[in-house]
Amino acid sequence: MIPRTRFALLLALPFAALPLASCSSPTSCVTPGGDGPYPAYDYCSEATYPDFTQPRTRWDGTYPELCEGLTGEHAWACTEQLFWQVFQFDHGRRAEAYRALVPLVERVEADGSLDDHHLARLNLRVAQLGVAAMAETGETDLPVGQMQTLLERAHELDPDEIFIEAWLYTLLVNGAIVLGQDLDPYIDHLWAMYDRDPAIVTPTFMAVLAGFPKETGFPDIAAEMVDRFVPEEACGDLCDWEFLRASFGAAGQYFSSAEVYARVGDTEKAREQLELAKASPNYDRWPLRDVVEDALADIDAFTAPFEARGEDEYVTDLLITGTDAACMVCHAPLEGE
Repeated sequence: MIPRTRFALLLALPFAALPLASCSSPTSCVTPGGDGPYPAYDYCSEATYPDFTQPRTRWDGTYPELCEGLTGEHAWACTEQLFWQVFQFDHGRRAEAYRALVPLVERVEADGSLDDHHLARLNLRVAQLGVAAMAETGETDLPVGQMQTLLERAHELDPDEIFIEAWLYTLLVNGAIVLGQDLDPYIDHLWAMYDRDPAIVTPTFMAVLAGFPKETGFPDIAAEMVDRFVPEEACGDLCDWEFLRASFGAAGQYFSSAEVYARVGDTEKAREQLELAKASPNYDRWPLRDVVEDALADIDAFTAPFEARGEDEYVTDLLITGTDAACMVCHAPLEGE
């Protein structure tokens, strides 16, 4: 099994970056290569974006090592190269990269060199990097409040982007529980977001909600979201798209769904999701496939730790999103490449 990190962060989510991709052609000129078009990249500009078809790197040496001194679109493109390099490959440099990119955001904010669309994604990306460093690399001294500020700014710049809103909302829900606030308004807003875009909200929230104590009602909401979410209808063209940014996205989502059902005691649905994970693209190259095999070999052993926690305890540390594979469950690079 995967070693558990001491820091079980509720924001460590499967599909951390996948929903920012789009299967519709952006207005800018693109040369999508092997990972599809991405609406925040303009391949006709002088900026150099990560090449996801390269097997062992996302960094091509065009820019200064930590994007020092860059502004405008070059700052955004360098951030993307650096983010994906340390996110998928050089995990030990995540905290260093995060600390370097926070002043980059401040610099670009101050000089007004990016439009709101790209500036929102810049703020989001740096927040995501901080979360990855905390959740998977154990950098627990990084400031969560700073990440929330970045997410709030991203939402302010692009209030209609539900993926940004969903990331921010996970923080707000967690804070409400810690502070003992009335959860009903949060639940209502959560379902409103779900109705807008279940394909974004389900994978973003299901593991977060499942980690809360049962008495909050959130684990049951997570299971209901999975029940209602039909990928063949909701994800459309994305279902058959080979994402090099999330080569194990399907397997990761199905495994996380299995954990959601295990959390609420539905053994048979958990088994169904595990079988779907096993049938997913790239499963034979998935670094976590042994976890699925072990769970299918003894489904009761898979569900028992969740059942043992009762009604008033968190189970975040039992979920894949509470381990050092929280992001790599979906975003690990393909083995052998």
